[in-house]
Amino acid sequence: MNYINLVDDYFKASEKETNDIKIDSLEDEIYRLKCELVDKELEKEDLEYLVKKQKEEIAKKEDLEERLKAFTIKFKEKEEELASKNQKIELQCNLLEESEEEQLRLMEENEELKKQLERVQNAVSVS
Repeated sequence: MNYINLVDDYFKASEKETNDIKIDSLEDEIYRLKCELVDKELEKEDLEYLVKKQKEEIAKKEDLEERLKAFTIKFKEKEEELASKNQKIELQCNLLEESEEEQLRLMEENEELKKQLERVQNAVSVS
């Protein structure tokens, strides 16, 4: 009977050792899974940060695009305004040139009339 107790004790000790090994293995697996979970959480935080930064960049880009559109519209309005003013100035210059040409023509006509008047006065005084 003593032998049976020894064998029984041996199997119990062996079974306890196997269970201890299984427990250690399971604890190692739990630790590994916890580390993996922490890594995934850190990765998630990194991705959330990157998404936040991308959203901020997209918002900045959209803001810049809107500001560029507004600037382009104002620029075109000013360009049209300047073109209109330029057209008015060109028209005034043309009118001024025509006026100067008319003034020269009238001065030449006046000189011609003065000469004719002088001839008539000379003809009258001679007669």
